Amino acid sequence: MNRLAISIAVALVASLATPGCDLGHLDTPAGEITVAGPSSGCSGACHGQGDLIAPPRDTAGRTDLLSIGVGAHTQHLQASDWHKRFACETCHIVPQEVGDPGHILVMGPNGLVKDPLPAEVVFSGLGTGATWDHGAATCTSSYCHGDTLHQTDPVTLMTVKGAGGAITQPRWTQVDGSQSKCGACHGTPPPAPHPQTQDCGLCHPSMNPGDFAAGKISYPELHIDGVVEVTSTQPCDSCHGAGGQSAPPRAAHGNTATSAPGVGAHAQHMTANSPWHAPIACNECHLVPGSTTDQTHIDQIDEVYLDPSVMVP
Repeated sequence: MNRLAISIAVALVASLATPGCDLGHLDTPAGEITVAGPSSGCSGACHGQGDLIAPPRDTAGRTDLLSIGVGAHTQHLQASDWHKRFACETCHIVPQEVGDPGHILVMGPNGLVKDPLPAEVVFSGLGTGATWDHGAATCTSSYCHGDTLHQTDPVTLMTVKGAGGAITQPRWTQVDGSQSKCGACHGTPPPAPHPQTQDCGLCHPSMNPGDFAAGKISYPELHIDGVVEVTSTQPCDSCHGAGGQSAPPRAAHGNTATSAPGVGAHAQHMTANSPWHAPIACNECHLVPGSTTDQTHIDQIDEVYLDPSVMVP
């Protein structure tokens, strides 16, 4: 064993021989302990327990959720019924080996010394750009909690900051469920220009139509995954119109009164039962999208485009 390996081994034994640390993982030379993977093979020694890598237990042996070393680790790392599970690497630099500098040991002026607590928080992946305030135990500028979700106004092309979330800077040690409900990260629905419907599953594949009313997310692996998936196989009357009729009433915002501009005289124009005119098709007044995700569709603007080539004389 070379001098560096001996130094690491000695320093590890010295640093780990403290309350809350288990020396069971030092049965081979410390500098030669290889972790099976960046996010596996760590539990049961200094943090976590059993098959769990992350706290509880933290490196001081604490298991209570109010301890900052414990907090919401489980809620982030365990399989969830409403979001994609997060990897340790999202918030921490995960060592390949126990003796990697910056894990338990750091290089001091006179050699390796114990890395002081608290554990460093270094965001990457979905966490990139977030800021951790250890004193306040809060995250800010976090995509995961909706603090960076913005929209573009289709008329002004200006950025509309925020998505209407009520708790976009959550407290790490508040693990009572109040910060993980719909409406915490983004509005239900987000403010305009987002369509003003609560039936998220009409457009987002993480949910089925009707999921919001039922209080569930059918495909949590597609929620908070870094991609705003927008797709729909629903018929046109799922958002506007009703009963197989694509045009209002109902308008896209739910209005049915003819005094609402989105309703107006649609029915009178499109009826097939008029005694004096043929039915007027949607594309005589509007750009009819080829798919739900076309750029000019679901953009908060009801474009009126009179096309002489398709107008009935």
